[in-house]
Amino acid sequence: MQDVDLACRLVEEVKAHTGLPVSVKTRLGWENPQDILTFAPRLVAAGADRLEIHARTKVAGYQGKSNWYALKQLDVAIPVVVNGDIVDHQTPLQAMEQSGTKAVMVGRALLGHPWRLCEIASNKKATLKMPDLVLTHLDFMLSHYGHKGIYIARKHLAWYAFHKKGVAKWRKKMYLEEDEKRLKKLIQDFWEGEAS
Repeated sequence: MQDVDLACRLVEEVKAHTGLPVSVKTRLGWENPQDILTFAPRLVAAGADRLEIHARTKVAGYQGKSNWYALKQLDVAIPVVVNGDIVDHQTPLQAMEQSGTKAVMVGRALLGHPWRLCEIASNKKATLKMPDLVLTHLDFMLSHYGHKGIYIARKHLAWYAFHKKGVAKWRKKMYLEEDEKRLKKLIQDFWEGEAS
Protein backbone atom coordinates (compact mmCIF):
# COMPACT_ATOMS: atom_id res chain seq x y z
CA MET A 1 0.00 0.00 0.00
CA GLN A 2 2.92 2.30 0.46
CA ASP A 3 3.98 1.61 -3.15
CA VAL A 4 0.81 1.63 -5.22
CA ASP A 5 2.69 1.34 -8.52
CA LEU A 6 4.44 -1.83 -7.35
CA ALA A 7 1.17 -3.33 -6.09
CA CYS A 8 -0.46 -2.66 -9.46
CA ARG A 9 2.50 -4.13 -11.38
CA LEU A 10 2.23 -7.28 -9.24
CA VAL A 11 -1.45 -7.62 -10.12
CA GLU A 12 -0.67 -7.06 -13.83
CA GLU A 13 2.12 -9.66 -13.83
CA VAL A 14 0.14 -12.32 -11.99
CA LYS A 15 -2.82 -11.75 -14.30
CA ALA A 16 -0.65 -11.84 -17.45
CA HIS A 17 1.32 -14.95 -16.51
CA THR A 18 -1.34 -17.16 -14.97
CA GLY A 19 -4.57 -16.42 -16.80
CA LEU A 20 -6.29 -16.94 -13.44
CA PRO A 21 -8.63 -14.58 -11.61
CA VAL A 22 -6.67 -12.32 -9.28
CA SER A 23 -7.97 -11.21 -5.91
CA VAL A 24 -6.26 -8.68 -3.69
CA LYS A 25 -6.50 -8.64 0.11
CA THR A 26 -5.73 -5.21 1.47
CA ARG A 27 -6.69 -2.67 4.11
CA LEU A 28 -8.32 0.75 3.98
CA GLY A 29 -4.92 2.41 3.84
CA TRP A 30 -1.60 2.62 5.61
CA GLU A 31 -2.61 5.48 7.91
CA ASN A 32 -5.49 7.15 6.10
CA PRO A 33 -8.71 5.12 5.68
CA GLN A 34 -9.59 7.21 2.63
CA ASP A 35 -6.61 5.79 0.69
CA ILE A 36 -8.73 2.84 -0.44
CA LEU A 37 -10.83 5.20 -2.56
CA THR A 38 -7.87 5.80 -4.90
CA PHE A 39 -6.02 2.51 -4.35
CA ALA A 40 -8.91 0.18 -5.25
CA PRO A 41 -9.62 1.71 -8.71
CA ARG A 42 -5.92 1.42 -9.54
CA LEU A 43 -5.98 -2.29 -8.59
CA VAL A 44 -9.05 -2.80 -10.77
CA ALA A 45 -7.36 -1.02 -13.71
CA ALA A 46 -4.35 -3.33 -13.21
CA GLY A 47 -6.62 -6.37 -13.60
CA ALA A 48 -7.82 -7.35 -10.14
CA ASP A 49 -11.00 -9.42 -10.29
CA ARG A 50 -12.00 -9.13 -6.64
CA LEU A 51 -10.98 -7.13 -3.58
CA GLU A 52 -11.03 -8.29 0.03
CA ILE A 53 -10.70 -5.25 2.24
CA HIS A 54 -9.98 -5.31 5.94
CA ALA A 55 -11.82 -2.27 7.26
CA ARG A 56 -8.93 -0.90 9.33
CA THR A 57 -5.67 0.81 8.37
CA LYS A 58 -2.31 -0.90 8.59
CA VAL A 59 -1.27 1.44 11.42
CA ALA A 60 -4.45 0.56 13.37
CA GLY A 61 -3.49 -3.11 13.25
CA TYR A 62 -6.31 -4.95 15.00
CA GLN A 63 -7.06 -2.15 17.45
CA GLY A 64 -10.39 -0.41 17.62
CA LYS A 65 -13.48 -1.29 15.63
CA SER A 66 -13.50 -1.98 11.89
CA ASN A 67 -14.71 0.98 9.85
CA TRP A 68 -17.15 -0.77 7.52
CA TYR A 69 -18.67 2.58 6.51
CA ALA A 70 -15.39 3.59 4.85
CA LEU A 71 -16.14 1.16 2.01
CA LYS A 72 -19.56 2.67 1.27
CA GLN A 73 -17.99 5.35 -0.96
CA LEU A 74 -15.94 2.83 -2.94
CA ASP A 75 -17.02 2.68 -6.59
CA VAL A 76 -15.49 -0.24 -8.50
CA ALA A 77 -16.97 -2.66 -11.00
CA ILE A 78 -15.70 -5.85 -9.34
CA PRO A 79 -16.85 -7.73 -6.24
CA VAL A 80 -15.69 -6.26 -2.94
CA VAL A 81 -15.58 -8.41 0.18
CA VAL A 82 -15.51 -6.72 3.60
CA ASN A 83 -13.32 -8.14 6.37
CA GLY A 84 -12.72 -7.22 10.01
CA ASP A 85 -14.77 -7.88 13.14
CA ILE A 86 -16.98 -10.53 11.49
CA VAL A 87 -17.47 -12.58 14.65
CA ASP A 88 -21.04 -13.92 14.86
CA HIS A 89 -24.29 -14.36 12.94
CA GLN A 90 -25.21 -10.65 13.20
CA THR A 91 -21.99 -8.95 12.15
CA PRO A 92 -21.95 -10.15 8.51
CA LEU A 93 -25.29 -8.47 7.83
CA GLN A 94 -24.23 -5.30 9.66
CA ALA A 95 -20.90 -5.21 7.81
CA MET A 96 -22.53 -5.66 4.40
CA GLU A 97 -25.19 -3.05 5.12
CA GLN A 98 -22.71 -0.48 6.40
CA SER A 99 -20.09 -1.15 3.69
CA GLY A 100 -22.41 -1.65 0.73
CA THR A 101 -20.67 -4.94 -0.10
CA LYS A 102 -22.37 -8.23 -0.89
CA ALA A 103 -19.94 -10.57 0.88
CA VAL A 104 -17.83 -10.90 4.01
CA MET A 105 -14.61 -12.68 4.89
CA VAL A 106 -14.17 -14.13 8.36
CA GLY A 107 -10.64 -14.12 9.71
CA ARG A 108 -9.22 -14.13 13.23
CA ALA A 109 -12.64 -14.84 14.77
CA LEU A 110 -12.25 -18.43 13.58
CA LEU A 111 -8.97 -19.05 15.41
CA GLY A 112 -9.93 -21.48 18.13
CA HIS A 113 -13.61 -21.16 17.09
CA PRO A 114 -13.99 -22.80 13.65
CA TRP A 115 -17.65 -23.58 14.38
CA ARG A 116 -18.44 -19.87 14.05
CA LEU A 117 -18.83 -20.38 10.29
CA CYS A 118 -21.72 -22.75 11.01
CA GLU A 119 -23.20 -20.28 13.48
CA ILE A 120 -22.98 -17.49 10.91
CA ALA A 121 -24.53 -19.63 8.17
CA SER A 122 -27.30 -21.09 10.34
CA ASN A 123 -27.98 -18.07 12.54
CA LYS A 124 -27.86 -20.42 15.56
CA LYS A 125 -25.39 -20.78 18.40
CA ALA A 126 -23.52 -24.07 18.26
CA THR A 127 -23.56 -26.37 21.27
CA LEU A 128 -20.29 -28.22 21.45
CA LYS A 129 -18.39 -30.30 23.93
CA MET A 130 -14.90 -28.84 23.76
CA PRO A 131 -12.91 -31.98 24.51
CA ASP A 132 -14.80 -33.86 21.79
CA LEU A 133 -14.26 -31.09 19.26
CA VAL A 134 -10.56 -30.69 20.06
CA LEU A 135 -9.94 -34.44 20.06
CA THR A 136 -11.77 -34.84 16.75
CA HIS A 137 -9.63 -32.10 15.22
CA LEU A 138 -6.50 -33.80 16.53
CA ASP A 139 -7.68 -37.16 15.15
CA PHE A 140 -8.21 -35.58 11.71
CA MET A 141 -4.70 -34.13 11.83
CA LEU A 142 -3.23 -37.49 12.86
CA SER A 143 -5.12 -39.42 10.18
CA HIS A 144 -3.97 -36.99 7.50
CA TYR A 145 -0.37 -36.32 8.59
CA GLY A 146 0.45 -39.35 10.70
CA HIS A 147 2.54 -38.72 13.83
CA LYS A 148 3.67 -35.38 12.37
CA GLY A 149 0.04 -34.28 12.93
CA ILE A 150 0.85 -33.79 16.63
CA TYR A 151 3.27 -31.01 15.76
CA ILE A 152 1.02 -29.43 13.15
CA ALA A 153 -1.99 -29.52 15.50
CA ARG A 154 -0.23 -27.68 18.32
CA LYS A 155 -1.03 -24.16 17.12
CA HIS A 156 -4.70 -25.12 16.74
CA LEU A 157 -4.81 -26.69 20.18
CA ALA A 158 -3.30 -23.51 21.62
CA TRP A 159 -5.98 -21.37 19.95
CA TYR A 160 -8.77 -23.55 21.32
CA ALA A 161 -7.40 -22.96 24.81
CA PHE A 162 -6.48 -19.29 24.35
CA HIS A 163 -9.00 -17.70 26.77
CA LYS A 164 -9.16 -20.56 29.24
CA LYS A 165 -7.85 -20.23 32.79
CA GLY A 166 -4.56 -22.05 33.31
CA VAL A 167 -3.72 -22.05 29.61
CA ALA A 168 -0.07 -21.00 29.98
CA LYS A 169 0.83 -24.02 32.13
CA TRP A 170 -1.24 -26.37 29.96
CA ARG A 171 0.23 -24.99 26.73
CA LYS A 172 3.79 -25.69 27.95
CA LYS A 173 2.88 -29.32 28.65
CA MET A 174 1.00 -29.63 25.37
CA TYR A 175 3.88 -28.25 23.28
CA LEU A 176 6.32 -30.72 24.85
CA GLU A 177 4.09 -33.80 24.59
CA GLU A 178 4.97 -36.12 21.72
CA ASP A 179 2.92 -39.15 22.69
CA GLU A 180 -0.53 -39.29 21.11
CA LYS A 181 -2.29 -40.96 24.06
CA ARG A 182 -0.76 -38.64 26.65
CA LEU A 183 -1.64 -35.61 24.51
CA LYS A 184 -5.25 -36.75 24.31
CA LYS A 185 -5.31 -37.21 28.08
CA LEU A 186 -3.97 -33.66 28.53
CA ILE A 187 -6.81 -32.38 26.33
CA GLN A 188 -9.48 -34.39 28.17
CA ASP A 189 -8.24 -33.29 31.59
CA PHE A 190 -8.01 -29.63 30.57
CA TRP A 191 -11.56 -29.42 29.20
CA GLU A 192 -13.22 -31.95 31.47
CA GLY A 193 -16.97 -31.36 31.65
CA GLU A 194 -16.89 -28.14 29.64
CA ALA A 195 -19.15 -27.12 26.74
CA SER A 196 -18.58 -24.20 24.39
